[in-house]
Amino acid sequence: MSTALQFIGALLVLAAFALTQRRTIAVDSIRALVLNAAGAGILAVLALVDSQWGFLALEGTWALVSVVGLITRLRPMAGPVAAPAPNGSAVAEVQDRSEMLGQLHPDRRPGSFVFVAVTGPPAPTLHPVMTFTQDEGRTLILTRHEADDARLPYELVLAWIRLTVHGARDGVGLTAAVSGALADAGLGCNVVATASHDHLFVPVGSADDAIRVLTELSDRHRRAAEQQAAGTASE
Repeated sequence: MSTALQFIGALLVLAAFALTQRRTIAVDSIRALVLNAAGAGILAVLALVDSQWGFLALEGTWALVSVVGLITRLRPMAGPVAAPAPNGSAVAEVQDRSEMLGQLHPDRRPGSFVFVAVTGPPAPTLHPVMTFTQDEGRTLILTRHEADDARLPYELVLAWIRLTVHGARDGVGLTAAVSGALADAGLGCNVVATASHDHLFVPVGSADDAIRVLTELSDRHRRAAEQQAAGTASE
């Protein structure tokens, strides 16, 4: 029985290795993590029973890392919920352009994302962060891992940056100022607006530069507003 379990554990780990090397599945995909966690977990238990401490350290660590990765992958993507106003009313929207820019507070969400096109409803196994229906079909924004697991083609891997300011939907100038500042720095972006916030999807390799540019833009407008307020108060 012990020998059979050893073979099963080894086969699971080797299967994960072979599939990732052939690029059939991603190294950090759910399937790869499950195979590694199960296989290494079986081998770790057998090593414990047989008092093989070195082997236990190896397989136990392998199993633990795989389980942590699996938990991270399965964790909901929803962001933090904004606290309600003290009086229980909705958070007031910011209308003024300078005020919106001064309150950008760009926040990069964990993970990497892709835009994919599908012709029908998304598969129930997919959990898109956004779905948009147009005449040509549906566009989904997915984590790169989900797209890889589902073998959906994509062109560009993106980072997701949330602008935490609660700008008014009819506010003027926020998108132009943000995209213009990024363009001046040679950075492209895809803008998605929601009922609460605006979101930017930028090439993953440009994420740090985009955060820096947006932070500097916000700081400039915030300082200008503070200086204006101080000048008004002194009059």
